Amino acid sequence: MATITTLGILLLIVIVAWHVAKRDVIKRWGLSMVIIGVLGLAVCFGAVFRDDYIDSVVATTDPSVSPGLFAADSPVSYVGYAGGAVTILALIAGAFLRKPEQRRVLFFVMAAAMFVKVVVVEGARLGV
Repeated sequence: MATITTLGILLLIVIVAWHVAKRDVIKRWGLSMVIIGVLGLAVCFGAVFRDDYIDSVVATTDPSVSPGLFAADSPVSYVGYAGGAVTILALIAGAFLRKPEQRRVLFFVMAAAMFVKVVVVEGARLGV
């Protein structure tokens, strides 16, 4: 699972970098939002399974279960919650916004939220 998650993170970086380079010629920001949103959430779910986060959530109510890599109430988890919420809210907002400029802003808000999330979670995983 670690290899798949790492490849997903690298793919996200490549997609965002391509969008940064081509931002003046891209017309379909809604499609770009959906692609990065779905891929970003898939990578997030992969990291949840990789780090046994589900066990951390269960351990909050059942002390016989050993928690995963991060506690459910740790700062790393809160960053993950916030990043996921920003991504989902941006996707929902993008469905109602019609101007490409507005969707472009939401795309980069989502990209920034994912970047912060990846840096914090992967940094904590590596002990940085």
